[in-house]
Amino acid sequence: MVKMVPQSAQAAFPWYSLGYCEGRRRIKWRCPSACGKVPECLNKCSPSKYERVVYNKPEWDLRLFSKTPRNSKAWKKVYARRSASERTNKRQKIDYRLERIRARSKRRIFWRLTLGAINQHLDAWVNQSRVTLAEIIGIKQAA
Repeated sequence: MVKMVPQSAQAAFPWYSLGYCEGRRRIKWRCPSACGKVPECLNKCSPSKYERVVYNKPEWDLRLFSKTPRNSKAWKKVYARRSASERTNKRQKIDYRLERIRARSKRRIFWRLTLGAINQHLDAWVNQSRVTLAEIIGIKQAA
């Protein structure tokens, strides 16, 4: 995580990400006041006009220093996709008991995966529909 730029005893601002630098294979961070993201800095980071720049090497720890900056729109989009795939994996492995499968052949495992995927789509359709299964079959529900 990138440290905060101290502005005063009460406030601090996060460094502004300039993205992944392919040439140096590092993540580039710049003082937020130099980028115009926050008000004028009270404590100047550097005497230069460009202000201070900090680099992080993602090779050290890819979980800690990812190429996509955290809390950005791109990060939220990637994380939403990842959490959706994790929910799908959980549904297949735990709810449909694929972890406990006794089948040894690839055909049977593939068949169970396919049935699980079909069932997952059917569940989504049922959740989105306004008509209940009891209404389709013609069963009266107790109120």
